[in-house]
Amino acid sequence: MQKTVLITGASSGFGLEACDAFLAEGYSVLAAVRGGATRMPLFADLFARYSGNIELFELDLLDPASIDRLVTTLESRAPIDGLINNAGYGLFGATEDVSDESLRLQMEVNFFGTFALTQKLLPSLRKTKGVILTVSSIVGRHALPLTGAYCASKFAVEGWMESLSAELKPYDVACYILEPGGYPTGFGTSLSWSEPHLQSAYAAPTKGYQILRENISKQNQGKSIRPVAQKMVYLLSKRPSGLRHLIGSDALMTALFGKILPANLWHNIISLVMNKLQRKNV
Repeated sequence: MQKTVLITGASSGFGLEACDAFLAEGYSVLAAVRGGATRMPLFADLFARYSGNIELFELDLLDPASIDRLVTTLESRAPIDGLINNAGYGLFGATEDVSDESLRLQMEVNFFGTFALTQKLLPSLRKTKGVILTVSSIVGRHALPLTGAYCASKFAVEGWMESLSAELKPYDVACYILEPGGYPTGFGTSLSWSEPHLQSAYAAPTKGYQILRENISKQNQGKSIRPVAQKMVYLLSKRPSGLRHLIGSDALMTALFGKILPANLWHNIISLVMNKLQRKNV
């Protein structure tokens, strides 16, 4: 019997690639995006190749009514077998420079909206003994300087998912956290920066980090994101053990050093390396 997966943030990056990967494996894909039908051109190739197996739905995680409309629509259909929480964006900058408004927006999209959608879909996923996969980041495990708001949103997601995994185990619903490293997903183009004010002590480090991010993005341009989508398919179809799953050489290396080194030493190394790189790139 054909299985159905709902993918949020499906219009670009990991989300769009995941749509292709799941369709190739015979899944029925419900692609949830902001803008709904206006994003149809982005999916033209998938609709041409997999007509009848992919549908487009409107979803704005900042709008509770949008979440409710999607859930209500899905309730009138067969229960879904999988949910991939992929939608989100990044807010970077020094803690002292982050505005209250931008911080709350970061948490609303990356955590509160994702939490609300998942919560409302739990009855459906219990019926199918389905799978919930939430895309986090390696910085959801090990934080970096000048990324505090984004890291906080990912740490929140990971703590919640760890709790949810235990809650759902008696119902045979599997939960996974995917922690990618750097990939050319367009994350950098949608990245928001809390710009330092004129007297900010973090103007130079922020500028250096912005340049560093641009350089890293250029280096990653030739890197395929297909392995990430294939990992998603593997987790949903094979349901292996383990909650957290790393992907990407940089993520694996960061996790390894974070595990084997004493916490104080690891934090000092990260700070020294980041500060050096930032000064170099100013």
